[in-house]
Amino acid sequence: MKSIYHKPQELARSLLLLLLGLILCGAVSCTSHHEQESIAIDTTTLRPGSLILRRGEGMLSTFFSKIASEEQRYSHCGIIDYDSTNQRWVVWHAYQDSSLGADGIFRQSLDSFVMESESIAIYPALALDSLGLQKMRAYIALHRPEGRYPKRFDSHFDLRDTTTLYCTEFVALAYCATEIPAYQVQPTGYNVAIPYPYYTLDDLIKTILAHSKLMRTFAPVTNHLY
Repeated sequence: MKSIYHKPQELARSLLLLLLGLILCGAVSCTSHHEQESIAIDTTTLRPGSLILRRGEGMLSTFFSKIASEEQRYSHCGIIDYDSTNQRWVVWHAYQDSSLGADGIFRQSLDSFVMESESIAIYPALALDSLGLQKMRAYIALHRPEGRYPKRFDSHFDLRDTTTLYCTEFVALAYCATEIPAYQVQPTGYNVAIPYPYYTLDDLIKTILAHSKLMRTFAPVTNHLY
């Protein structure tokens, strides 16, 4: 009978590939293109605190989507918010990009976040009240780079390390910070290279979708830039 166990070398290789994907899963790539795909979103229907998912165009996004959810449609996530000072919609998300000096929780304009994405999905947080949103924002302010307890990006999926966060973990804990019973996300992810549960996009989707009848998906429209 053929053994179902992985050889140590194979397991190590799988782990290295997994960590590579995690390190770069949220990175924003700045490259020059003659064609740029943009996604038009109806901002009149947006709600602060809603979940947003995206899938990029690169190989790393494809790789990460395969372990992020069962449907393998998306590779990254964030939380939609409204910047009243600059009167624009933004996305809070955790990522790492050495070229930009980014390592932790950052705010990015919605337009920039969805740029060159193959697809976008938005799950309105209908159960999120004003107090819950206030607590969510307080959690983000506490752990962003300028906050009192900043958290760096977690490239190991290690929920035991409370000083770091990966993209899905950040969103899950931000929802948990609302103290709304319906939004207490539980980690159910499993991978042979990771000996403990971790948060997946499915954990977020199931939690938010259970209290949201709406889900809006957006396909890209190609714009030619010269």
